[in-house]
Amino acid sequence: MENNLRLTNDVEAEKVLLDFKTFREDKERLIATCNVVIKEYKEKIEQFETELKTKEDFVKFNLEAYMVTVPNKETETQLSYQLPSAKLVWKKESTVFEKDESKLIGTVDEKFVKTVLKLDWASYKKQLQQVDDKVIDKETGEVVEGIELKQKYGEFNIKY
Repeated sequence: MENNLRLTNDVEAEKVLLDFKTFREDKERLIATCNVVIKEYKEKIEQFETELKTKEDFVKFNLEAYMVTVPNKETETQLSYQLPSAKLVWKKESTVFEKDESKLIGTVDEKFVKTVLKLDWASYKKQLQQVDDKVIDKETGEVVEGIELKQKYGEFNIKY
């Protein structure tokens, strides 16, 4: 198909639409075929990930059982045992903080609370007006810095 197609009558326009319809159907068929193959590969990936997880769990279980039979290096937070290809590490039980921020926000000192400022663009935009190549705040009459005017071109669509 030419990039600069000049249609001069309804018959030519209809032929272009029919050609495009055939083109679209062919591409949609190809896309559908690819989606089926993608689905099959995703299923294979899921199967491989399951097999990997099962094997990893088996290896970890056996290495953990082995680790208790050998002398470990112990620190305050963990036990470890060095092998040539990896280091076995058992992290000791500890207490962790689980926070409920909605409850904490109102009770902690303000210095521990972050405030995020965000522009309410939808509301602010209603207060703006374009004058020539500038954006003016209707309430103050001042030019607004931080807004750049860009041309948005029209768009042609075919509705089926």
